[in-house]
Amino acid sequence: MSNLLDWTPSKISDKRQRTDFSLIRQLVDLLPCSIFWKDTESVFLGCNKDFADSAGLDDPSQIVGKTDFDLPWSKNECAAYQADDKHVMASRQSKLNIEETVTLSDGSCRNLLTSKVPLFDDDGSVSGVLCFFMDITERKQAELELESAKKAAEAANVVKTEFLHNMQHDIRTPFTGVLGIAHLLESDEPDPERRGYLQDIIKCSQQLLDYCSTISEYAKIEGGEFSVIDKPFSIKDLCVSVVDLEKLSAVHKNIAFNFNFDDSLPDTVISDPSRVKRILINIISNAIKFTHQGSVDFNVSLS
Repeated sequence: MSNLLDWTPSKISDKRQRTDFSLIRQLVDLLPCSIFWKDTESVFLGCNKDFADSAGLDDPSQIVGKTDFDLPWSKNECAAYQADDKHVMASRQSKLNIEETVTLSDGSCRNLLTSKVPLFDDDGSVSGVLCFFMDITERKQAELELESAKKAAEAANVVKTEFLHNMQHDIRTPFTGVLGIAHLLESDEPDPERRGYLQDIIKCSQQLLDYCSTISEYAKIEGGEFSVIDKPFSIKDLCVSVVDLEKLSAVHKNIAFNFNFDDSLPDTVISDPSRVKRILINIISNAIKFTHQGSVDFNVSLS
């Protein structure tokens, strides 16, 4: 074994060498990981302070001559560690980033990320194994918590998706019934004022159905089924339908709602009418919502 790993002071005669070895030992002790090395029989030849602390030793020198079975690890852990030692030495290949557990002197179980490399004599023969590991318990705990949160979010998303799909029937069907009955009553109502009220009910019911359609579209977006449908439609008629839906809100707030459409615009455009309508409804409804006095102006022109 190279003297670089031998910290026995009596074997170091030169003062400069003793100084160099003292510096090396300080550096090894300051590394943010546990380090130890063994001979070909898996007997410890040395370690740094971090490893000595985890093994319940007062000083790194106390590790010399011990095996894993002399430390507070479980028998199964010790057998696994020595099996890895033999594999690394027999294959003459490093074994890197092994995730394993260890039972410390205080009885706590920790997760480790371990790497082992073979050590060689000057003649090229294997003389032992060097190991270093980092405690990744907190990281593993964070990963478990993240995985748990991910599963909870996925479960919540499944519930939400099921609700959105069920809404197509459970909510749209009653609204469709209300809309149909309102149409029947409106067509048979002779009184102009009452007919106006029924028309308001029809418009509000239609708006609620539109909201249901929008929510259904969100479900399609999350399910990867979202698509834009381009087709010709009357932009003026669409704007008028939006105004008819939203002007009641302005009336209830006692604010003026002015609609101006530039008649020089082409009547027919090509786009997705349902999404254009949804955008206009969102903009105008927010304008009315946050306007407490004065007026809301809806102007459509070519800029």
